[in-house]
Amino acid sequence: MSLWLYQMNQEYWPPSQYRLDIWEGERWNWGYNRKFGDCDPEPGDRIVFFYAPTGGDDPGIYGWAIILRHVEEEGENRIYYRPVAPSDQLKMNPWWDDEASQLVDEIRGKVKRGTLWLVDPKIGRQLLSGISNWVARVILKSNRPIFDEVWKRIISYEGEKFITKNRESFTYQIRSNHLVPSRTDYNIGKTEIQKAYKKVPFKGPVVINKLVRGPSYVWAVLNDPRISQGQW
Repeated sequence: MSLWLYQMNQEYWPPSQYRLDIWEGERWNWGYNRKFGDCDPEPGDRIVFFYAPTGGDDPGIYGWAIILRHVEEEGENRIYYRPVAPSDQLKMNPWWDDEASQLVDEIRGKVKRGTLWLVDPKIGRQLLSGISNWVARVILKSNRPIFDEVWKRIISYEGEKFITKNRESFTYQIRSNHLVPSRTDYNIGKTEIQKAYKKVPFKGPVVINKLVRGPSYVWAVLNDPRISQGQW
């Protein structure tokens, strides 16, 4: 079973129209011109739909589908397919970050202009895993509390011990909507922490280096189970 990448053009078929037309479970068929790969799509193969950055400002991975059949009709190659979950989630929140961009570039190689690429199995596993992780993060974000609720939690644990990623312990005080860690004299504003909150979950302080002062402390607070309460 193979995996394919189908590239779409934002200028010729806008993402807004894709969102209107393509729904999970419905049967569709598309033609293609330029294909890269040593075989043809077969029934049961999977296909991932990708909007290239050129021609618009809404690129990304928009969905995927099961290929039903591959035929030649009136001199044109056509793929019949049925979109499957989580395509409806993806089209509303396309996956597009540095990881997605890198994977797509690896798949397309030096030739960025085309319609259909056969995906190397190793890259394919990364691509499918990335889609799953992205959708999981989207769902988590939709269930997250508003920041004012998180800020109340932060206030309630003033003076308690927290641990940075480097295993350094600290406490903090809250002064006029600022968090002040015991190990420094940084005044980390509520608005800065709110910016970092929009990024959760994130792996470490480096992700928010440019957003906040004292990223190690902000990461430690937002990553603490007492604050996250399993909601991110």
